[in-house]
Amino acid sequence: MATPALDSGALYDYLAAGRTTFTKRIGNVGDATAFVRVEVAELTYGPDGKPQERALEGTERPLIASPSRLIIPPGSYREIRVVYRGGRAAERYFRLRFVPVVPRAEEAFGLAQEAREEYQQAIVADVGVLKAIGGVVLVSPRPALFQTSVEQHDNQLRVANRGNTTVVLEGLALCQGPGECGQGKTVHVRPGKTFTLKGEKPQRFLFTLIEGKDRRRYTP
Repeated sequence: MATPALDSGALYDYLAAGRTTFTKRIGNVGDATAFVRVEVAELTYGPDGKPQERALEGTERPLIASPSRLIIPPGSYREIRVVYRGGRAAERYFRLRFVPVVPRAEEAFGLAQEAREEYQQAIVADVGVLKAIGGVVLVSPRPALFQTSVEQHDNQLRVANRGNTTVVLEGLALCQGPGECGQGKTVHVRPGKTFTLKGEKPQRFLFTLIEGKDRRRYTP
């Protein structure tokens, strides 16, 4: 059965200290038109490191995404503009969620009743099969200060972020030696946090440390 399938590209988007806006491309790689609602929530992290979401509504939102409704034909894409207008005293985190829906009369998709009913019948009776996707927006404080400690001892890597904004470990992989590394992954280390990774002896680590525009490569 024909259904839309969304692709929002990178999981993380970054607003550096000197930026307040960016555009994001949303594609439809499915075989049916996608009617998409854009939702924005702020993330806060508790002592256990788990994020809590708070939906942003009303006119005083610190982060807005426009337009908030998209119609994306199969094989096409649309762009939204994301604007941050909140404070920059500390780093903040937001979730963008793109939710494919069956249009309802109260939603501003501009479809007539007959067209809405035809679309609903063509997709499915249960909208639960329409899959939402999302990503995270990191808003750096102003000024952004980087102070990262990287320590490697035997089979252990320890990265401490003593700055005020997130640093990224890109392509982090365990290695037996040069050219003998496993599959890499991306790790975000938030301000005030320490990331530790242990391997089996003998083991070293391959990754690129990203601090804003600066990149430092660490090799085994």
